[in-house]
Amino acid sequence: MKFPKLDELNTGKYFMIFVLIGFLVFGNVLFNQFVWDDQYQPIGNSSLSISQNLHNIFFSNKTQDFHYRPLFFSYLYLLNVIFGPNPLIFHFLQLIFHFLNVFFIFLLFSLFFRRQIAFLLSLIFLVHPINIEAVSYISSTADTLFFLLGIIGLRISLADHLTRAKLITITVLLFFSLLFKENGIFFVITIPLLRLLFKPTELKKLLISATVPLGSYLILRLEIVHTFITKSVFSPIMQLSLPVRILSIPKIILYYFTTAVYPSRLAISQKWTVLAVNVQNFYVPLFLDCLVFFLIFVLGFVLYQKSKDAAIIFTFFFIWFLIGLGAHLQFIPLDMTVADRWFYFSLVGLLGMLGAAISIIKSASLLRIIYIMAIGILIIFSLRTFVRNQNWKNNASLFSHDIKYVTDSYDIESNYGVVLMTSQRNDEAEIHFKKAIALEPKSSASWYDLGIIYLKKNDIQNAKASFYKSIEYDPTRFEAYEYLATLLLKNASHQETLGFSRKSVQLFAKDAYLWKDLAIAEFNFGNHQKALEAAKQVYELSPNQDSLNLLNAISNQNK
Repeated sequence: MKFPKLDELNTGKYFMIFVLIGFLVFGNVLFNQFVWDDQYQPIGNSSLSISQNLHNIFFSNKTQDFHYRPLFFSYLYLLNVIFGPNPLIFHFLQLIFHFLNVFFIFLLFSLFFRRQIAFLLSLIFLVHPINIEAVSYISSTADTLFFLLGIIGLRISLADHLTRAKLITITVLLFFSLLFKENGIFFVITIPLLRLLFKPTELKKLLISATVPLGSYLILRLEIVHTFITKSVFSPIMQLSLPVRILSIPKIILYYFTTAVYPSRLAISQKWTVLAVNVQNFYVPLFLDCLVFFLIFVLGFVLYQKSKDAAIIFTFFFIWFLIGLGAHLQFIPLDMTVADRWFYFSLVGLLGMLGAAISIIKSASLLRIIYIMAIGILIIFSLRTFVRNQNWKNNASLFSHDIKYVTDSYDIESNYGVVLMTSQRNDEAEIHFKKAIALEPKSSASWYDLGIIYLKKNDIQNAKASFYKSIEYDPTRFEAYEYLATLLLKNASHQETLGFSRKSVQLFAKDAYLWKDLAIAEFNFGNHQKALEAAKQVYELSPNQDSLNLLNAISNQNK
């Protein structure tokens, strides 16, 4: 198959159109704040140098949970070092990455379809509401970056002659794609597949260039850093066995199909599960999925009858679609059941199949109708995306909207409770914290927040019990220790207070607040010399007027 050259496409003009339309649709995201998990992303240790922090990001498995995405976390860290916690910069760069992805998708589609079809399909990808989470959520920047590096490598792989420089470039791009997100493996598969189907020369060299980065990534992740796939206690579907997880697959597939076609109920943190075979959650989705795949196979057969080239293109993009979809069907358990950002790669395959079907149409009047319909879809999708971006403005707008559609997520309940508590709506916040705990009893954060609510209400016993629960489920939550230590000083026996304070400073030896409580507890128990030692530690860790006053007060009592 002969592909058009870049200079034949007037690429600069199309890129500027994508940027212009992209900013019109996504421009309101530039004014959004950090939301959801953005504030919890690793930003390094301020006591270490930049090189030390980067070394920890790449070679410590303590900074990334069960993910190994060192380039992504390095990107977040370096942006924070250079610009500070400024969401505008993060959002702006994320939009640029998305626009570049759209441009390279246009180049890919232009290899197979008429320019008008490639342009319209690329525009649909640009503004599609299912992509909002990947484009507007800073913590999802890895999804746009792994894709960008992978699709650049894919474009290079279609050169007539794969020189050593090009092969090395492809290898580096794929390795970096994997280091941004493990989904870079999608391009490890699709790049050789594309070459095999449409330009099968030099395939062996390309296979080596595609597999070397995968092997290097696995060695780095598993043998050097020892980051394995672990189960999150806060992901219901992760706690299920494979046979039970399979029950959710029909509903998962149907979710992505329906959201791609009719993106009306967009929401985050979807952690629902299907635990039993029933009509509503298993048989109906299974029937509808089978119907959709049957229609896809019928369409592929019709294309094969009319044009074998179109059928091969259709097959390629169908495999592309299945690669992205299959990776998120919970065969390997994930931290959520479905997430819109996980469809970023698969949407290209879906649009590619659509393009292959349209490409065989010869009727000018029918094409005109299709173009008019496409423009209508673009307008509807653009408006939907613009409105949904407003939900992402801040935590209050995001969680207050999404909690209407997701009623079984402890994450949303807990985060919305924090929003309400910040607004002094404590009675409402208490309700949502209790719902979060009912959904996930081992959530240390929810127990901690509930303890704060009880403190505000002067319900000492329940506050004390909640902080103890928070510590039980997360012994590293120092804030719970601080609140509980102060609470015990005022409301518990000297012996209980002293025992807890001594244990606290053993766990958090550099926490001046806990040392202060220990100094007071030791003094109240009559251990004046130990109280003085603790007060000196407070002043050493936090040399301010308050700690000096504490030190002087205990010193004077010892004279």
